[in-house]
Formats: sequence, structure tokens, C-alpha cells
Amino acid sequence: MRERRITQDVAAIHESPLRHTLPYTLAVWALVLAYAGLFTWLSVTRHRAFMTNAFDLGNVDQAVWNTAHGRPLAFTNWRGVDLDLATDNRMAMHFEPIYFLIAPIYWVWSSPEALLVLQTVVLALGAWPVYWLAAEKLGRRWAGVAFAAVYLLLPGLEAANLWEFHAVSLAAPLLLFAFYYAQRGRMGLFWLFAILGMATKEEVPLAVLLMGLYVAWRLRRPRHGLAVAGVALAWFALAVGVVIPYFEGDRSPYLRYYGDIGDGPLGLARAIILRPDVVLGALLTSRNLAYLRDLFFQVGFLSLLHPITLSFALPDLAINLLSDHEPMHFVQKYHYVAPMVPGLMISAVLGSAWLCDRVGCRWPGRRPIAVAAVTTWALAAALFYHYYHGYTPLARAFEPYRVTEHHRLGEEIARQIPPDVSVSAQPNLNPHVSQRRVLYRFPYVGDAEYIFVDVSSLANKRNMFADIEAMIRKGEFGIVRAEDGYLLLKRGAPPRPIPDRFYDFARVADPQPQYNAVVEFTPPGSDEPALRLIGFDLLDGRHTEMPQTPLRFFLYFQALRPMDEDYAIALYLLDGEGQVIGGMDLEERPGVQYWYPTSRWRLDETIKLEISDMPWWTAQYPEYRVALGVVRGMDPWDVGARLRPRVVDSRLLMPLASEGTLVELMAFRTDLGGMPVRVERWRRFRPPRMRYSQSAQWQNGVQLLGYDLEPARVKPGEVLKVTLYWKAGDTPSPDYTVFVHLVGPDGLRGQHDSPPGGGGLPMSGWLPGEVVTDVHSVPVAPDAPEGEYWLAVGMYDPATVVRLPLVDGADHVRLEQTVRVGE
Repeated sequence: MRERRITQDVAAIHESPLRHTLPYTLAVWALVLAYAGLFTWLSVTRHRAFMTNAFDLGNVDQAVWNTAHGRPLAFTNWRGVDLDLATDNRMAMHFEPIYFLIAPIYWVWSSPEALLVLQTVVLALGAWPVYWLAAEKLGRRWAGVAFAAVYLLLPGLEAANLWEFHAVSLAAPLLLFAFYYAQRGRMGLFWLFAILGMATKEEVPLAVLLMGLYVAWRLRRPRHGLAVAGVALAWFALAVGVVIPYFEGDRSPYLRYYGDIGDGPLGLARAIILRPDVVLGALLTSRNLAYLRDLFFQVGFLSLLHPITLSFALPDLAINLLSDHEPMHFVQKYHYVAPMVPGLMISAVLGSAWLCDRVGCRWPGRRPIAVAAVTTWALAAALFYHYYHGYTPLARAFEPYRVTEHHRLGEEIARQIPPDVSVSAQPNLNPHVSQRRVLYRFPYVGDAEYIFVDVSSLANKRNMFADIEAMIRKGEFGIVRAEDGYLLLKRGAPPRPIPDRFYDFARVADPQPQYNAVVEFTPPGSDEPALRLIGFDLLDGRHTEMPQTPLRFFLYFQALRPMDEDYAIALYLLDGEGQVIGGMDLEERPGVQYWYPTSRWRLDETIKLEISDMPWWTAQYPEYRVALGVVRGMDPWDVGARLRPRVVDSRLLMPLASEGTLVELMAFRTDLGGMPVRVERWRRFRPPRMRYSQSAQWQNGVQLLGYDLEPARVKPGEVLKVTLYWKAGDTPSPDYTVFVHLVGPDGLRGQHDSPPGGGGLPMSGWLPGEVVTDVHSVPVAPDAPEGEYWLAVGMYDPATVVRLPLVDGADHVRLEQTVRVGE
């Protein structure tokens, strides 16, 4: 009965009149077109914003361009990198014959953007087989629409779409089409899409092999299923055992990612058989378990209900989990999840159908309710996960890419380079000059005739700025064009100085910071400030290319006087309590600080400094802060060499940290997707709710408004938390230290002395009428006798330790609320 009912449902799906099917068809087309339109815009804009790279859009574009011009898969921009290849051919890296089918597109549209559009359209079309499969297996077309949406909401799919171009990403829709046509009995199309899928990368045949065995066994098509499985096995062996070694001269260069488990394919196989404990230990790490949780959460864990089709994802899942290559351990970054999508989605659909069938067998007539519940659960899980991890406007951390005049100038300079010359270009410029026979990834120069760099977006890694200067100074390369941070150098060109317009990338004519904040920095041993921060911008949206933290700060500085020193500007990571736990590597400082250091700054200009390459994995901290420091010299940890900041004006609360040498820019908390959520702490001018109100005023105009005590009863040896609420006077106050004394029957039994905010909120930085929250932790003496205690609050000059009197002449105020000390 159950099989007859499901067969009838499927027949009804295929025989429905047009008026019944049209709304669902239009709904799927709407989803497909919306996805294709959005991600075409995002991926192309990302490229035009110079955020694509040599790895891998640059080298793929060069290989496809060469193929279209009769040089099959030739490329050169892998020279000089860590994974050096024996030959200048992509088949020394991967076996991806699908590029031969893609290359003719370049006869019509020869641009890396063609690859990005192709990738987006093909990925979007993968929604159709998911829709058809879900509609048939669940017996409801609206369920098919919902699962098509789940597919398009997968952050791993979207990340693959945005992360450059990789042929293996196309395996996701191709294998979905292959499976759908196999279960419909259309074996010709099954063969076609299976072959196309295998052509995307050398490991994909392993997924096709498992799919072929499924077709032979479960779909009862042994002739086609076993034939496809045999072809897939032979394809894999040919690719890994013959083609790649032929071009590489050895095994695949990527096998070094698995050196801890086994040496080469045979070593890996032996480890699986003879050392399963080592393999299981590498698989069952906390990081890998979190990976599996995130992978299956996207589909509401429904994939686990159909393990036989989930097995299609096992080859790539094992490849990722066993690797020691960090990028392969992210579900929603890069492209490594894409080939697992077919197994993930097929098993989610068939697992849902299996669950609904079980409900239908146990409670006849309830299957439609089960379909509605399971489909709703899948869509809700996908939306929830997408909200925290996705790349569309539905995601919390969505941030579009921005193309500026600087990027348009870069495109103009790139077009100026003759097409038949060899070029060395830095990674993010590489894909814009990649359609040529010889292309290198700077800093590898080789025999390049031109060098193309943008120092405004290039960190000084491995001292490459000095190398550029040396090549110019020695006359090896001359300047063809130098403008707004771009340098186009030509081998043997006549020498000429760098023009002033080159430094325009560091200057901003009309600064309009997102956060206005005036902070002055005074060098050690001086009373005269040298630098002024006038504000900053902050970008913190999700980009698939972010390796560690998505935080990008843009700082606006001005010189207050001529300087003969070059100060280093650095960001620091603080924990939730304001303690320094991380700092920048100043040797790899941004280009502004190298090419336009502080000694060159003019008094009539504003300098814009971007800091976005910070070596911190911020997602591991539930709460953290970022602070700014200015350093004399190159040691960010030399507290004595830091310039002293003073917050002159800011509506944003910017406490000082690290002995008053750093100023906090922003506090953050980490959301469920590992993304930062800003905790904007604004200055307060209205008193907050406080437990005890009590007014007292000192001769510097500062007024005590009230306080909180926690706990009201404290034991000897414990800590009493006293929160004081101050109100600033009408005129700035010098800096004073606040003291809180716990006084009992036999005298002083607890004390805490500190400038407000633990030194982070000095009185000299308070604005007129500002209300400041000041927390003091008062340790109670271990031998304090039981009884009622009172608290004395006052302030003194830290230089002379002379107490500042209140307006009534007293040197402290006694808080009205007492504290009970005792068990």
C-alpha cells in the first residue's frame, strides 16, 4: 500500500496540469534567478574591487586563456610559491578536463568575469534537480520549492561561489543532475552529467563511483550503475596515478597535507588498514566534530537519516577532515564543501522522505502532516544557519563589496600593460593581467618585463617593500606609472623619482569618519602632542576570503607638528576585561606606514590608514576589544616607547588600557556564527538606575551621584564590588586617583585605589556633565572581625598623595549604606 501510494504521488506530480505546476515552476525560477542575479553581482563586484587573487582566479584564467589560444592548460603564476610545480601546466596540480569545454567561451567573451558568471549560473541551476527530487519523494511540489531554497541558502555553496573560480564547485549541480536522472531512469543524461562532474577534479570520480554502486543496487540498474562505477574508478586511477605524476614528475603536491598520516596514496591506504587508531585520532578531533555539526546543521541533520546517499560526500569529507591544511576545515569559507553538496542534499531529501514514510506507516493519513513538519524544520534550520553564516542580505553579517575610484584607476593601469609582455603582479592584481603567456605572482619576479603592485593594499611581508625600492634604486626597473599607491615598473626603463601623486592613497581630502573621535598622542619625554586621531571607520561583515578576523579599521590621522621620527601605528587585541592579549606584527605593517611614514606628513593633510590584516582568530573569544597604540620604534610590546593617548572629544566611550598607553576603539562580542557584534559604548549624560543615591561634590567639580554594592553581606577574604557613579563638572579636571576604604570596628579592613575605570577613564578626559561608571573591587581582610562596616570614598593627587577636599572641606565622604562582614 505504501509503495502504491508513493507511486501515485509521483505520478500525480508528473501528470499535474499546467495550472497546478506553473506557480511552483515560477517559484523555483524566481529563486534561481534571484540567486544568479545576486551572486553574479557579488562575485563580479568582488573581482572589480580587487578582492580576487592569483590563487585561484588568476591561474585558472591564465590556463583557460592559454587553452583557448592553443596552449592546453598552460600557466606560469605558480612559480616561486611554496607548492612549486615541475611543469607550467595545471594538470600538475589537478586533473580538470572540463576546462577544455569552458575554453571556447573565451572565443566570445575573454574575461575572468566570464568564469565568475558561468560558475554562478551553473550553481544556481542546481536548485532544479533538488526541487524535482524533493517534489517527487515527498509528494508535494511546495516541499520541492522549500528544499530548492535550502540548497541555495547553503553558506558552503555560496562561499564556493564567491571564492574565486574552481572547477570542482561545478560538481555540486552536475552530480545533483546526474543522480536525479538516474533515479528517473534517464541513463543517457545520468552518464552525461556523471562524466561532466568527474571532469571537474580528480577526487570527484570517487563520489561518482559510490553513486554508480547505488544506482546498480538500490535503483536496480546494474548494467549502467556498475559501468559508471568502473569508469569512475579507472578515471580516478588514471588522474591520480598517471596524469598528475606525469606533469608533476611525482605525486600530487597536495599529498603533503596528509604527511602526518601516511606518505603518498599507498601510505594513506596502509594507514587506514594498519593504523586505524591514527586515522580515527585525526578524524575525531574537536575541530572536526564542530565541522560535522555545522555541515549537517544546514539541512537540519536530515542527511543522517539516509546514510547510503550521504556516502556520496564521504570521499571529500575524509579529504577535508584528514588534511592539515587549515582552509579545508571551514564549512562556510572557501570552496572545499562544494563537492559534498550533492551527498548532503540528496540524503537530506531522501532522509526526509524516509521519515515521512515511517510516520505514514505508523499513523495512516498523517504523512502530509509529516511532510509539512519536516519541510518546515529543514527550511527553518537552513534559514537559522544562513542568518549567522550566509552571504546574502538575509544574513546578519552581510556586507557587499565596494568598487572605488582607486579600483577603477587600477583597471586603467592594468589595461596599459602590453598583452604580449611577461608580468609579475601581486596576488589581488594578478587576475586583472592574467590573460598572457607569462605571468608571475609577486614577489616572485623571474624574467618578468613588468612589475605591477599596489602598496595601498599590500602588507610588508618578507620585507618586500624594501625589495621594490632596491629594484628601483639599482636601476633594474624604472617607473612607468606611479599613482595613488600603484606602481607599474618596467625592466630597463629610465630612472625617475616617485611623483607626489603616488602618495595620494594615503591622503583624504574630505574626511568623514563613521565614528568621530579626537585623540591626541604625545611622545615619551614630551609634553607636546605629535599626532591626532580624528576618527575611524569600521567594517566587520562576512567575506569568504577572511583568514582570521573580519575586522577592518580605517583610521584618520593628522600631524599636529612637524615630526622627524617615524612612529608605528598598531592595533591591539584586548580580552573582555581590557587586558592585552594580542598585537600587530609591525614588520608586516600596511603600505601607508612604509611609503608615507609620519616624518613625511604635512600639517595640512589628513592621512587614512587601513589596518585589516590582523593575526588574531577573534571567533575564539566570546568578548574582546580592539585598542589603538602609537609606538616609537618597531616593538609593539615596548610600553615605554608608546605615545601617551588623551581622549579630547568623543561621544563614543574610549577607555585607556595597558597603563594608559592604548586607547580602546571598540568592544565586541562573538555571535553564533563566529562573527563580531559591535558593543558600542556611548558616553552617558543621564544617571543610570542605581541602588543607592547619595550626593557629594569635590572641589574639582566632580560629583558623586550614588553607588551599588555587591554583595550586601561579605565574608572575610572575599571581594566587595563597589560601583560608583560620578558626574563631571563644567570644566575639565586634573587626573585624580579614587580610593574606597572599608572601615570596621577596629579600623581599615579593605582598600582599593585606582583612577576611574581602572585607569581607563581618567578625569581629564571627561566631558562636561558626563556620567561615569567606576567599578572598584575591595578585598576584605581575611582576619576581618564580624560586624557592620562603612565605606569611605575620596580622591587624591597621584603625584603627591594629597587628598582633594570636598566643597564642605572634608577629605572623604562616608557612604550611607553599611556592609555586613561575617559568615
